[in-house]
Amino acid sequence: MIRIRLHNPALLWTAAHKTPRRTEIQWPPSPWTVLASLVAGAHATAAPEPARQAIHVLAKAPDPDMWLPQVHIHRVPGRYVGKTGPQDAEKHWTVLDGSRVGLDDERTKHLWFTARAEWTHPCAFLDFSAVLDGEQISALAAAASATPYVGRATDCVMAGVLTPHDGGWVDHTSTDGYADPELAEPGSAHERWQPTAVPGPVRAATPDLLAVLDLCHERRHRYGLPGLPDHVRGRPVTYLRRDPSTSATSATRVVLLLNKGRTQQQVMSSLPDTAVLLGSDKPWAVSFESREQAAAAAQSTPELFRDGQPQERHIDRYYGRPAESWISAVPMVAHPDRRIAEHEITTGLQDVGADGFVEKLKPCGPCPELAHLTLWRAWIRLDHPYPGPLRLGQGQQYGYGRFRKDEDGEH
Repeated sequence: MIRIRLHNPALLWTAAHKTPRRTEIQWPPSPWTVLASLVAGAHATAAPEPARQAIHVLAKAPDPDMWLPQVHIHRVPGRYVGKTGPQDAEKHWTVLDGSRVGLDDERTKHLWFTARAEWTHPCAFLDFSAVLDGEQISALAAAASATPYVGRATDCVMAGVLTPHDGGWVDHTSTDGYADPELAEPGSAHERWQPTAVPGPVRAATPDLLAVLDLCHERRHRYGLPGLPDHVRGRPVTYLRRDPSTSATSATRVVLLLNKGRTQQQVMSSLPDTAVLLGSDKPWAVSFESREQAAAAAQSTPELFRDGQPQERHIDRYYGRPAESWISAVPMVAHPDRRIAEHEITTGLQDVGADGFVEKLKPCGPCPELAHLTLWRAWIRLDHPYPGPLRLGQGQQYGYGRFRKDEDGEH
């Protein structure tokens, strides 16, 4: 195993990605970002190729587990800047004088979004299940020592390379190989994050990482073209936070996909009580505690299942896979003013760690129990997949504010 350490003594983190409405902190950090920074460090050494080949091995390995500290996100509102701001963002320029929209008016400015977070611990760790020989490890360590920064140039984040040895760790980026336990192993301040098969905001490394980075460099410095867009650089993955005290498999279940048209009664009448139906009245799969239980069910009732092949997935027992689009199943209660109601929703989302924005709000009249407030039907788009449950607004003691996944795209 190769452990890449991110050491952030200043605790400041400004690496970010854009969402439809604002710029959001990149958290958890993307493995693509970390390896791309190491490639830059490799080019800063006298012989970059051995380190590049070591990075290529890491890029081909399975997505790494991460041990990350919690972060406190400092929300910074967008501000308008002149055309001396970022020059590649003309599509974000906004006409400031609404009375002159449609006329030949050059008075536009760029709406510049910033994002900032503070780590609660100076170290984060990425564990790659890859095998490197001694020469490759030394070259990778040299590249890590020469890496100018990880994330944004404004952040003092340094990379380190560690390997396990005799129950401890060797720090190949220190002068004597000694690994300070505080800088080598996750502690109580760290949480374990693991990759899933669900597409998401984290950009995982791909085997063509070196080729893509070389192409971006050539486009910029040889031809003066912009680099490749983000969706080309990396495979989108969702990382989920795990309980450090549990094993990696405790948050996974084995599922069998159902044939279409099967009802809840048809499925559950033929399965053991330990099976969990996913999809409620329109089931799409059944979850089992072990692969043996799934295989036995597929053998006893093959007509229920699509292919009878057990698959491992992270499953929330009630909601199934996380989702980004949600709709109110029961109207939520909020202020009668639409803008204030939107603010209450976004604040409620932040409180549960499901940042997003309101796509649509439709009033449904006054609340019977709270006559000074209004019932709203809401459509919400989250920045990251969220497993639920999700309840927002006031009057939850009366049953209001329950949301469900908007799988049908009703808005």
